[in-house]
Amino acid sequence: MSNSSLMMRFGSHQGEFVDMQYVGGASGTIVNGQSITLDISTIGIQSGDLLIGVHVVGEDADQRSSMSLTSTGYTLISSLYGNDTYDINLEVYGKIADGTETNFITAGGIISTASVGASLRVYRGPNAIPSTANGGLYNETTAGNTDDITWSEVTGIEQGNMLVYIGATGHVNSEPTYTDPGDLSDFNTFAESDSEDFTFGTGNKLITTETSFSAAQWLVLAGGTTSSVASVILKLSHEL
Repeated sequence: MSNSSLMMRFGSHQGEFVDMQYVGGASGTIVNGQSITLDISTIGIQSGDLLIGVHVVGEDADQRSSMSLTSTGYTLISSLYGNDTYDINLEVYGKIADGTETNFITAGGIISTASVGASLRVYRGPNAIPSTANGGLYNETTAGNTDDITWSEVTGIEQGNMLVYIGATGHVNSEPTYTDPGDLSDFNTFAESDSEDFTFGTGNKLITTETSFSAAQWLVLAGGTTSSVASVILKLSHEL
């Protein structure tokens, strides 16, 4: 490994890591319960990067779809189901990249009235997939009768940690307008409208001096009492 590569990974002092980075991502949506293929070939993925993949399905009538990926090598981190008149299914996956990844593909075959979404985000720094066992899966939650997500406070954090916030709502308001949490970076939203709809959002918080952190709510401007939500917080660190 060259000296420049070592500097990128460790900084100016031996054993000192530089800040974790959000490298980039891709997302897409589709109707009729179909498969999604995301082109991730231009993100600049390197071997050792952490890939966080998300699969979202909005549906109703107590449907809990059988969701999976066509892409291989991913570990399921979290699987959540929010149940109301309109439901949300949220699955989060992780993979340590080998640097050859060019796409992220979800499996189809979901009910024909469902809206489907997928997202792939790339992080440089952590060297393992976050899980409950290594402290990387910080929080999972679901709720009915709301479009809004109130994130849990994250404690026990330190300089250099990266918090990843993932949230989704199932509804039938076509594509309602959300207010992004102003204290999160790289926050992206996307939505799809079929007979059942969803909106999805995700962003980051790089910890500098905080020992705990509460992200601002993710709020819809015109809420629906028949909606449901699901959310996940990942805590990334060099020690994963």
